[in-house]
Amino acid sequence: MKTLKFKTHLCDKILDGSKTSTWRLFDDKDLQVGDELKFINKDTGETFGTATIISLYTKTLGTLEDKDWEGHEQFASDEEMYETYRSYYGDEVDEDSEAKILSFSFYPLLSEFRGESISFVETSQVKEGIVCDVYSFNTGDSKDLGVVRVSKGYKTPLQRVLKGDKTLEIFQTGQGVLNVTDTDGVEIQHSFPPVTSAEVEIKVGDLVRWEATEDLIFAEICYPPYQDGR
Repeated sequence: MKTLKFKTHLCDKILDGSKTSTWRLFDDKDLQVGDELKFINKDTGETFGTATIISLYTKTLGTLEDKDWEGHEQFASDEEMYETYRSYYGDEVDEDSEAKILSFSFYPLLSEFRGESISFVETSQVKEGIVCDVYSFNTGDSKDLGVVRVSKGYKTPLQRVLKGDKTLEIFQTGQGVLNVTDTDGVEIQHSFPPVTSAEVEIKVGDLVRWEATEDLIFAEICYPPYQDGR
């Protein structure tokens, strides 16, 4: 999973929603529209959220226009801009330097879920179009939480629940379907947003797959915490 780093004052702007764009020079990550990114505070090394690139184009710093500044922090002068980027990339930065101008949708990490305190563990890209943020509950180790983002048109891997006490699938936002096939081969399709409950309990032996008809976020709580082979 690709990562982007930001100084603390820029992390704050991303978190408050005022920064929705970043410029990247000398791109060594081959950034592309649709990339899933992990955002890291450069000063502390901590992950503070994840993001998806929703638009991207390239311009030289000397040809920037008003529209290129949308969602980006301002500078008092061109010289301040060049000095700032030289501090990031070196003295070779000038008006002819190309910048990838990318806009992103940002997803901050959670500190609680359903009124319970949680701690971030890790972010992983399950497959293309699917990212999972894993959390532990600070109240004990009887369960854990995954918050999964599924991009429009993608499906989660077909998964059979092999063990565990209980697994809850909980719709959060977006639009999609949850397909559950029980041990008798009976398939039930749950459409979301739901008419009634946003929560589905999965039993041991069930086959489960989410499909996003629009960008979709769901949560999964495993009792006890998820392990490979479950």
